[in-house]
Amino acid sequence: MSGRLKFLLAVLAVGAGSLFWYFASYGPTSSSSTFSASLYEKTTATLQDTDNDGLGDREETYWGTDFKTADTDGDGFTDGEEVLSGHNPAKKGPDDLLNERRNLTERTSTLLLGGLVAGDLDPESPKYEASITALVDQIFDQYTTNTSVELDSLATTDDSTDALIRYGLAMSRALPELFSDTAKGFVATLGVVGNTPIDSLSKLQKEEPETYRAFAASIDGQIAMLEKHATTLKGIRVPPSLRTAHQNALLFARGAQQQYRAVRDISRDPLQGIIALQVLESLATDTSAQISADFSSRLAKAFQQ
Repeated sequence: MSGRLKFLLAVLAVGAGSLFWYFASYGPTSSSSTFSASLYEKTTATLQDTDNDGLGDREETYWGTDFKTADTDGDGFTDGEEVLSGHNPAKKGPDDLLNERRNLTERTSTLLLGGLVAGDLDPESPKYEASITALVDQIFDQYTTNTSVELDSLATTDDSTDALIRYGLAMSRALPELFSDTAKGFVATLGVVGNTPIDSLSKLQKEEPETYRAFAASIDGQIAMLEKHATTLKGIRVPPSLRTAHQNALLFARGAQQQYRAVRDISRDPLQGIIALQVLESLATDTSAQISADFSSRLAKAFQQ
């Protein structure tokens, strides 16, 4: 099993409670007067698949497909097969890839339910391994799309020794401050929610609004702090030989900002917020060390050329 698959399954396991709570709380309401009956009706409606295409009737509404037609766009693939493979079931190919930003929690639920109804996620199915791989790839692709950032323009200089020295001195101050503030800020932000389990953070806004406001304020503070560091990095003139190293540092700041935005939106998209927290932890520890080591190596090579 790949490291990426292990990571995703671990996140899904942690987020299972949030997925359950999210759809119980925000899914279409039932006329039943009891929670258990309401949940039963929601689940039954979700799993009902009138056209037997691998998408439940409720998921057909989400994707804009016809619940009475197995192949809505008439391209030879069932709606469930298209969703599971990352294609738009309501649009003919070749330009039908699902690469726009979508709610990851809803998307994951749809992919899982579609695969289960189609039988492709049954361990006994001959398509099981391929379906699991496709599922993981599509979830990661969607997450990457949702949290992607654009490259900033850089101020440049030349590769002269003087320019390299000036650049090295400026970055020797900027990088440690960026990494230190990121690590401290992550710890401080988690400290706001105390011992709240990670899979309960999606319920914070509704159940503990004051704590959520403090949590959101801390997140906004981290985003502003990272913006300050990004501005500093953009103001440093970069030798061409170190463009990649500098862009990596700037992407670190921009990426962390985007992860914080995903965490702030955890009530609307629990799974994406949970994954973003895991990514932020990695950024604050392993990734910062890797970028620092890579930068030092590239700078040393630039002086030797």
